[in-house]
Amino acid sequence: MATKIKKIGEIIFTYGKLCIFAYNIRLQMRVLIEHFKKLNWPYAVYRELMILKDERKRLWVDAVRRFEVNPPEHGNLRDYKRALHKYRVDYKEYNAYGFWHLGESERTKYLSERELKSIYRKIDDVEADQWMDNKLMTHLKFAKYMQRDWICPSIISFDAFCQFVSSKDCIVKPYDGSQGKGVSMVKKGSNEDLKVLYDNCINNGLLIEECVKGHKETEEFHPQSLNTIRVMTMTKNGQVRVVGCMFRMGIGGHVVDNASAGGIVVPIDSETGVLIDDGRDKAGHTYIRHPETGKIIKGFVVPQWDNIIKSCQEMASIVPKKIFAGWDVCVLQNGEIELIEVNSGPNLMGIQVAYGYGFRPKIQAIGNDLLGFNPIKYKSIWSRPHTRYFDCMCYKEHRRDSNLLLKDYIDAKAEL
Repeated sequence: MATKIKKIGEIIFTYGKLCIFAYNIRLQMRVLIEHFKKLNWPYAVYRELMILKDERKRLWVDAVRRFEVNPPEHGNLRDYKRALHKYRVDYKEYNAYGFWHLGESERTKYLSERELKSIYRKIDDVEADQWMDNKLMTHLKFAKYMQRDWICPSIISFDAFCQFVSSKDCIVKPYDGSQGKGVSMVKKGSNEDLKVLYDNCINNGLLIEECVKGHKETEEFHPQSLNTIRVMTMTKNGQVRVVGCMFRMGIGGHVVDNASAGGIVVPIDSETGVLIDDGRDKAGHTYIRHPETGKIIKGFVVPQWDNIIKSCQEMASIVPKKIFAGWDVCVLQNGEIELIEVNSGPNLMGIQVAYGYGFRPKIQAIGNDLLGFNPIKYKSIWSRPHTRYFDCMCYKEHRRDSNLLLKDYIDAKAEL
């Protein structure tokens, strides 16, 4: 009996030692992983490889489902798979760009959203991204170009909130939203429960802005939405170059004009402000006239065009470390230029759809002339990434937290 007890004790003792050994190994692995994360270049390549693998799998599964549920008129899964692996386009881009009828030389000119994000992550300034993506900070930094009233419900009383919302038509939007996501409208004197709206704004990181009225000529296209202009710029050493411009108009009952919400996009001649082609949407439809108002699109001249370009160049100069930026502006009824929002990592999909061709050659040419190098080469996972790649990863986590975005704004305002 004593012998059996002794053996059981030895087994328990041995098992305990193995558990302690395994625990120590686990702790050491955690230390090694944290150390590995701080080695920017190896960790960046590792992350890029994992992201690339995961995104291809996700995009392929999504495309298979879409082809089965709602087969498109053109294209097929085999062709899409080839485009996915070679150009990293998703299902929407494949259809919006009409990849199904393009040859390889034309496909090569397009930049996918994933390629652009790789470029932005490696050559743009993290700190500039951090506050440009925060709409609270945008109001603080670009107050000169934003005349509309606004409030942040998280830092005002309920009575002040009610007074603001009850006195004017308002737009509700998240601190870090993009592509019109999460944007809604609250009409003056509406029956909406203001206490519920107030709590929702605080809990979900929402701000409220006064609705602005656009120029009468631009509003003729679609009065229900604020029809805006997107100007994409590249900046270096005080020099600002315009990459492309497009006019955006809403459709249906949407209060936003984004192409992501079904809006119509039109290319603009950056020198004259003339709409140089018919309108297009991301579903591949072309519009000679606006489908609801009947207003002819091509040939329209955007009012105050010289002031629009001048204002965008001035705003780009405020953030000299930010290479790429997308400025969404509109012309007010009094002729003034109003900044609606700034995008630190502007998506090229709308502009490429509007112009009907890819912008890879143009960005390469501007990059070689303005930056002294070709920014497209930085999309490669083997090129040396941003020296603060780990900071980029931390920033992505930071951006998802509305409380941190609010804290950034409060701290920055206190410093002024």
